[in-house]
Amino acid sequence: MSVHQARIQGKTFLMTALPRVAMLINQFLPGIGGAERQVAMLGALLADRGVDVHVVTRWRDGCPALERMGGLTVHRVPARGTKGLAAVSFTAHAAAALGRIRPDIIHAHDLLSCGTTAMLARLLYGTPVVVTAHRSGSIGDIGRLHDKPFGDTRIALLRRNVDAFIAISRDINAELAAHGVPEDRRVSIPNGIDTRRFSLATPQQRAEARTAIGVQGGPVALFAGRLAVEKRLDLLLSVWPDVRRSHPTATLLIVGDGEMEAELRRIESPGVEFRGRTDDVLPYLRASDVFVLPSIAEGLSVALLEAQSTGAAVLATDVGGARDIIDDGVDGLLIEPGNPDQLRDGLLRLFADDALRARMRRAASARVARRNDMEGALEKLLELYLRLAPRHGRIRYAPHPSARVADRPGWRRR
Repeated sequence: MSVHQARIQGKTFLMTALPRVAMLINQFLPGIGGAERQVAMLGALLADRGVDVHVVTRWRDGCPALERMGGLTVHRVPARGTKGLAAVSFTAHAAAALGRIRPDIIHAHDLLSCGTTAMLARLLYGTPVVVTAHRSGSIGDIGRLHDKPFGDTRIALLRRNVDAFIAISRDINAELAAHGVPEDRRVSIPNGIDTRRFSLATPQQRAEARTAIGVQGGPVALFAGRLAVEKRLDLLLSVWPDVRRSHPTATLLIVGDGEMEAELRRIESPGVEFRGRTDDVLPYLRASDVFVLPSIAEGLSVALLEAQSTGAAVLATDVGGARDIIDDGVDGLLIEPGNPDQLRDGLLRLFADDALRARMRRAASARVARRNDMEGALEKLLELYLRLAPRHGRIRYAPHPSARVADRPGWRRR
């Protein structure tokens, strides 16, 4: 029997096998949502560690049913019919796919259809289940589930059948606690980013990025993400003419695509450029003076973290995990959601004060490097997987004999 070593949070563990992990997510690459990107980044890093990572997601036009991507095996399953029937179809086909994959851990990336599928697979196969909720508030996972038929019953089933809930923000952790999830099954793992790639941009890098994306002169504001209703880009476009009156050469770049794109493009506003979806947001972040996120609901925005790390001064609504990563007035500005006056005034304040932007960009980049580096999130996630995997029976792990007794996580031989 082969034995593998793994280094986790500075400790060495011995395992009889490396775990196989199946991640359930409704949409996956080439989509550009924050959850999709987080799964892709974490999955690739886990694969680099030798973990066998499978992603089970809904079938997407133009994409193969089975694909190797960035070290991951992606399984796209049918989800046919109207919204309700599509959810049932996805659950049935995804559960069957999990039966073929036979993972040691199932990690669902929402509490709704993915969480339901994971619970079904746990009942069928006995596989431990981890669930991450990616948004809070009325349109977050708990809020949406609570408003659905039999919502409270479904929450109670999740509470009984999920082995660990990952909270990416304090708001999500509080919502889970309010719905009866015990503390020992709530695990705080904030989203992470590659802080080496998304590092504080130098003046030369900023100038080169502006040339590369075709922006010359004047202050630049950026939104990057899904063009969805909850992002409130309509509000941003409504205040932009006032910003342009004070800064006639200012440019607002909107990067991304989504269901609101056609409607937003019909709103005429000077100095606004829709750039569509991109596979590399880094040049846009480097070129921008301000990153603006006017959402009415978020989890912990990956795009916001990348903007902070790269050095764009951030202006964000005080929703979800924003207050976890922004100290208002120190490393960004927080405003009320849905408040056009604060949105306009925040943009004007940041555009007008070069020294304030410079202080914020340095403070924000240093804070993200300390708290939201992807390696830190990876270590916590892998440690959770290895703590739960022995319950499935295929994996055995224990601290290396050289580890101190105090380091041992309570592994028992069977």
